[in-house]
Amino acid sequence: MVQIGRSWSLFGICIFVVAALIAPFFTHSDYNWVRHTTGELAGQQMPNAWIMRVGFISLGFGVFFDALQLTAKHRRDYYAFMVFGVCMIGAGSFNQRSIDTTQFFAAPLAHWHGFFFLFAAIALVVGISWRAYVTQDKSCRIGSIVVVALLAGLVPFVFLMPQFAGAAERAVLFAALLWLAMFFRHRAT
Repeated sequence: MVQIGRSWSLFGICIFVVAALIAPFFTHSDYNWVRHTTGELAGQQMPNAWIMRVGFISLGFGVFFDALQLTAKHRRDYYAFMVFGVCMIGAGSFNQRSIDTTQFFAAPLAHWHGFFFLFAAIALVVGISWRAYVTQDKSCRIGSIVVVALLAGLVPFVFLMPQFAGAAERAVLFAALLWLAMFFRHRAT
C-alpha cells in the first residue's frame, strides 16, 4: 500500500463531525439532538438522511484506511480499528427506523444498522483497550481507560435515561473521536 503521509481518519472524523453538526438543521422538525442519536439522523424516511450516512461512511473509510496502512507494516494490533471502520461503513449503509413512527420502515435494515453499530462500538473498545494495555505512555493509558469507561457506560445510561440519549452519545462520541484523532495523527507519518 502506498503511504501518502496523510491521516485518512482525521479526514473521516472531520466529515463525520460536520455531518453531525449540520444534519439536525435539515432533518425532521421533531428531531431533538438531546433525545435522539446520530443514528436516528440517518434513519429511514428522514429528510436529508444522506448527510449523516455520508458522515458514518466517511468515518469508517478513514479509520479503515489508516488501520490498513499500519497493518500492512506488520502491525497486527490495528485489526480492531479495521473492524471498527468496516462496521461504521455498514452502520451508514443500513439505516435505522425513523423517529416519525407513522412512517413505514423496513425492520431488517434497522436491525443491520444496530448490528453494525454495536460491533463498531465493541471493536473500538477492544482497540482502545489494547492500546491502553500495550502503551508505555502513562497519559495515553489514562486517556484510553477514560474513553473505554465512557463507551462502556453509555449503554446503561441510555437505557436508564433515554430522554438524554442523544446528548450522552454525542459526549461519548466526542471523547472517542478525539482519542482516534490523536492516535492516528501520530501514526500518519
